[in-house]
Amino acid sequence: MKKKAKKRKQSKLNLKKQKGQSLPFVLMVGAVMSLLAFSLANLLRYETRAVTKYGCITQKQELAAIALEHSLYKLQQGSNWNTIPESDNSVYRGYSNEFKTDMGSYWVNIESGNLFLNDPDDTTTRQNKVNMRTVGIKVKTSTTECTGKYYAVVERSAYGGPLISKGRINFPCSDDYAQNAIVCWGDIYSASNDKDACRIPIIPVGEGNYHPQPWMPRVYAKNAIYTAVHAEGTRSGATYDFAYVYEDMSPTAHCHPFSEYAVAPELDMDYFKMLAKRNNAYYGPANIGGEGPNPYFINDGLHDLNDVTNANSVTIMAKLSSLSSVLFIDTTDALPVRRTTGSVWNTYTTRVTPTAGDGSDGTLRFYLDQDNQYMTTGMCFVMGPLIIMGSDPDDISNKRGYTWSHGRGSGSVIESIWPPDNYYYPQHDFSPHYTKTGSLNSSKLNKIKHHGLIYVNGELRIGGEPTGCTTGRSWDCEASDVAIYGTVYIGEHGQISLDTTNDEPMFYLFYDSGINVFGFTGTSVKIMSFNEITFLLPETDPVTPF
Repeated sequence: MKKKAKKRKQSKLNLKKQKGQSLPFVLMVGAVMSLLAFSLANLLRYETRAVTKYGCITQKQELAAIALEHSLYKLQQGSNWNTIPESDNSVYRGYSNEFKTDMGSYWVNIESGNLFLNDPDDTTTRQNKVNMRTVGIKVKTSTTECTGKYYAVVERSAYGGPLISKGRINFPCSDDYAQNAIVCWGDIYSASNDKDACRIPIIPVGEGNYHPQPWMPRVYAKNAIYTAVHAEGTRSGATYDFAYVYEDMSPTAHCHPFSEYAVAPELDMDYFKMLAKRNNAYYGPANIGGEGPNPYFINDGLHDLNDVTNANSVTIMAKLSSLSSVLFIDTTDALPVRRTTGSVWNTYTTRVTPTAGDGSDGTLRFYLDQDNQYMTTGMCFVMGPLIIMGSDPDDISNKRGYTWSHGRGSGSVIESIWPPDNYYYPQHDFSPHYTKTGSLNSSKLNKIKHHGLIYVNGELRIGGEPTGCTTGRSWDCEASDVAIYGTVYIGEHGQISLDTTNDEPMFYLFYDSGINVFGFTGTSVKIMSFNEITFLLPETDPVTPF
């Protein structure tokens, strides 16, 4: 009995000892659990802060990207690159400082040049003011109310305008015809190395001005520019001195020979051939020279180059019925325009220039006769010469079964015209083609011969001898008065000229930056840098754009 009692007592002592040993373990586990809970709470708190911060950064960046896209769009319109900012006003002319979106609001400021100063104490001495712009952006998001500052440095890289030429701009430089070629609302680019590639009789400066106004068209040439360097008398009876200009004429004229900006953007001809085929308006050979079948050939007996005749001109013109329409008249071998043997070319006429002013040599004319003149709309590509003539696209006695009211109005009237807000030339009504009213949205262009793009890799001749007319104009035999709203692009083997032998033509070219044939509107730009200002800015002596 005593032994049993002793064992029971010993077991109780052992149990008490075990209970005493478990207490530190429990306390240790509790401490670890508390530490884990604290760490988890901190982790969650930091994660929440990180998510909020990341969301804030993301929203700010998205809003800043919208602001930058807004700025790029504005800089690429017309000649805004040159006129925004003005020297005394760095914000958009006609714009408020702040813009709002569903994501939040942003403020934009554009400065000429990059971030660096030639004089650290003078903020007007930014470097590279000609071909760089600095965009300053402030943002505030709507949901998180996060704020930030960003900068972007952009550089101009390609160009668009009313007249672009890889060949010759050959307007008549004489007292009698100095005012017969008028280019409005955009800049002129002559990208040929030929000394005689850019002949423009007058580079206007703006009414009542000796120095050119900033909104006037600029002329950029890769070589010299032949133009009037002196004038005497009134505009209607002025006499001019013409000469080659080898140096920049700023500030007396927007005349820029040997310019780095005298470039012509490349066009993807295969892309436009494809669009022309879809429009049932591709004229070309069945086979590509030395390569095999032509994938764009329309095998219906109606779209060979033999069908490109003046007898068929109304059917060809009718293919251009909307801004999305594409007409393509290819070479005889569907290869680029070139001289094959002697004086023979691979164009549809075997020449790059017309040999007759009335199209009797087979050169296609966008004109039938004095009683039947038509407006065309869309993108027209001619690998060879083309004659455009006539005086009144509304003068149609026989529509040949087609609908010719292609404008945004009736017939050849294009309504709701908004010229680039930085171009005021012409500065008033420009009879008979431009009607300017108190509000631009009710202004209009009248008697437009073509709206869209015309690309000619041959001679584009304005004017010619009207059908049935004799020398000397009469009421039934009017001189050509051709107005185009869009872009004229002259290929490397082409030229644009006025036929002053058989006609007394007037030529008006109004730039429509909305055509966007080059994949950009106006001046194309590339982004050199884009970042938040809280990041390190490059040295030396950088200045923020605010």
